[in-house]
Amino acid sequence: MLLGALLVPTIAHAQTGVVSVNGGSVVVGTTAPSTVSVPVQISGSQDFSGFDIQVYANTAYLQGASVSLAGSILPSPSVLTECINGVLIAGPSCSAEAGLGVVQFAAANTVGSQSSSGTGLLFTITYNVVGNSPGTPISFNTGCSDTSVASGDCVTVAASSSALPETDQGATFSNVIDFTMTPQYSMYSTTASTPIGITVNYASEGGYLDLLTETYSVAPPGVSCSFASGSPGTADLLDYASTSDVLTCSGPAGSYTVTVTAMGQGIDSPPMPIVTHSASVSLVIGTPGFGISLSQSSVQISRGNSDSTTTITATGVSGFSGTVAFSSSAASGITGTASSVALTPNSSGYSTATSTLTISVASSVATGAYVLTETGTSGSLSSPATITVNVPNQDFSLAAVPNNIVIVRGGTLATDLNFVSIGNLAGGVTFTTSITPVAGTIDSCCLTNNITPAFSPASPTLSAGGLLTVFFFASTVGGSATPSTYTATGDYVVVVTATVNGVSHSVTIQLNVQDFSIGPSYCTGSTYVETTPNSFTDGQGSGIPTPYSVFNTLPDGQQTAGQLIGTACSSLTITNQPNILSPYEGLGNQVLWVQTNALGGFVTNGFNDLPSVSVLNGALPFNGVTIPQLAPVLPGLPDQACLLPTYWANGTQIPYSYLETNGPLVIPSVGFYPFLGTLVGAFEGANWGCRYDGAAYPNDIGANADGNYTNYNNPDFWGVTAMAINGTQTGDYTFQMCANNGVVQHCNTYGLDVVNAPVLYLTAAKTVSYKHSHGKLQFFAFWYNPSATVTEYVQTTATGIGSLGDTIVLTTPVEKLTAGFFSLNFAFPTVTLKSSYIGETFTFTFTTAVGTSSTNLDGTSTDHIGPSSFTVTVTK
Repeated sequence: MLLGALLVPTIAHAQTGVVSVNGGSVVVGTTAPSTVSVPVQISGSQDFSGFDIQVYANTAYLQGASVSLAGSILPSPSVLTECINGVLIAGPSCSAEAGLGVVQFAAANTVGSQSSSGTGLLFTITYNVVGNSPGTPISFNTGCSDTSVASGDCVTVAASSSALPETDQGATFSNVIDFTMTPQYSMYSTTASTPIGITVNYASEGGYLDLLTETYSVAPPGVSCSFASGSPGTADLLDYASTSDVLTCSGPAGSYTVTVTAMGQGIDSPPMPIVTHSASVSLVIGTPGFGISLSQSSVQISRGNSDSTTTITATGVSGFSGTVAFSSSAASGITGTASSVALTPNSSGYSTATSTLTISVASSVATGAYVLTETGTSGSLSSPATITVNVPNQDFSLAAVPNNIVIVRGGTLATDLNFVSIGNLAGGVTFTTSITPVAGTIDSCCLTNNITPAFSPASPTLSAGGLLTVFFFASTVGGSATPSTYTATGDYVVVVTATVNGVSHSVTIQLNVQDFSIGPSYCTGSTYVETTPNSFTDGQGSGIPTPYSVFNTLPDGQQTAGQLIGTACSSLTITNQPNILSPYEGLGNQVLWVQTNALGGFVTNGFNDLPSVSVLNGALPFNGVTIPQLAPVLPGLPDQACLLPTYWANGTQIPYSYLETNGPLVIPSVGFYPFLGTLVGAFEGANWGCRYDGAAYPNDIGANADGNYTNYNNPDFWGVTAMAINGTQTGDYTFQMCANNGVVQHCNTYGLDVVNAPVLYLTAAKTVSYKHSHGKLQFFAFWYNPSATVTEYVQTTATGIGSLGDTIVLTTPVEKLTAGFFSLNFAFPTVTLKSSYIGETFTFTFTTAVGTSSTNLDGTSTDHIGPSSFTVTVTK
């Protein structure tokens, strides 16, 4: 605590002074709400030029309101800092120690002079009085360093930047100046004509000083009393902070109320108002004796049980002294026992003692309410008390925790059956279970009668008055079992009935069995399937199917979402022509569409957001494996992909190291997803490599454009891409696709045929005269099947782009190619030219769809004899 540059140089040989709150005297205030002014003073100090002082008061009684320098012994003071309760009023900042309840005030002379005296007023604090107290400290705050006092109190008085040596002294605030009076006992008892002393204790509050005057009254009259201090009595709170007096009374038998009244005015100047307080006690005068009471009027005890929650209290009066023994009487089979007690009176003439009453109910006692009478006896004296003993029915309670459970098909319901014995029921527990499917929720594919219940322990025993937990299980069938034996998904009501000694109770458990399916699967075809949000959607409110959609342009120019889906199949055909990029250019060939359905209420949650049903291959690194031939195809993107397990025709798995360099590549995604997946989410919408590369969302809950959520009870699709690279051999392969949701995984195996790419031979006039050709353009074409054993089916599309922006598209019918033979069909349809084409040059490219059946043309071939593109110019 430093006062800064306003302080003048120190003077040697400084003398020690005293900084005090109100000179250390009691600060007297009036009751709340009110205000009080508290001076902070200095005495016997060397002349000084400034101070920094913190004063603390309990905010429950005093709350700082303001600070004043009026009358300060500093000749020309200026406020440096003023803080109240940690809030800055003036100055640059509050000290770290000046928190709640603290008034910090710093001031210094403005012209460099010092005080003319080391004794006088420093400043005055005004407090709001918010509570009443006989005495609460007003002290100096603590925790400061480099101050004027060695104790660390926040008091700094200085003639320069160095503090002068001082001591400090706090004070006490009091606005409750009064006295209290308290009888030693509230009840007194004696025999007739035997005096008894009633002691009254007095105590001063808030510095109250006076010699109190005592009087007494008795109602009804008949008892005479006298004070030990005289008549009237006196209580000395002038010389003592606390004192007592004894009022001795005697009289005839009866019940009386004795009231002692004390009066005083205090010796303060000006005089305080007269204060009067009274205290009353009961006085019973009569024959010595006792009575007993019980702590409760009734108790419930199961047959065969005991209870010790009842307390007997024996109370002696009029100086009774002796031993009280206890005895019980009740219906047959109900007994009570309690230990005897000794009663010894104190100076009030009363005596008391307690004993525990233990009540036992035999197992033969019938259900009902019984009265037990407990009697206390001492010599010829006795006192009775009664209690009702309720013997309840024998029963038990049963609860299932939890009682609403969702499991995945193939899993097991597990819950706790909690028993509580009531009325001391005990015995072995037997169970029956019914499991009923809820109509309208059950998958019709499977069984509803193969959920197997079990209990652990199988034959439990409920003990009398005890607790019992039995584990209940209900196992479903799924996973690796034969699908025809699967448990049907949907909702079931499970009712478990437990019986103990002929008493039965049931609990109901709601069971929901969920799963997802893989399949059916479809090969890419030329059939366009219209879709709506209710068939399958991305859940984003757009109505676009997911995950792999196309747009269909209708005659009116509007676009609708749809899917290119071929016929059902379980195998994929590709050619051995290296075609790394083509499967990723859109929804062309070489994609097997695999459908997944939610079963039994199974729910997913939005595009690329868990939960989902995802294709994964945990045998590979998270980001898949490196495919060297990918690097030059997509510069800047990873040369990695997630491959599915692939097998030779004999069932032997092909090593991934072989597939990386030779193919074929089977990847559970289409478009750029296989590559984005290797980035592990770096792109918005990317999947998650070989752990969750292809995600599907059957029964999707997704956000609409308006922010609300809609549940689409829909299937979804995975697209599985297959492609050849340099070195891929023709032949028959299989591959395995596994889909996962949490702990549930299903796997299917699909076929992959790699065939030789057929070769297209074609001729056409390079220049076509619109006039002489009668407006017709004809391509002459045939195909060659280089395979020695496999019959192939082909369909070629020729696309011509005109130099003026016109387009011509020609598609052949599906042609069958016998292994090793040419097709001699002239299959391209004749093109009818438009007069607007005159002068325009068309550049044609050709793509052939290939398959091993006439309906599933999955493979592609661009092999043909001649240049890579074919131009035709239309003349007049």
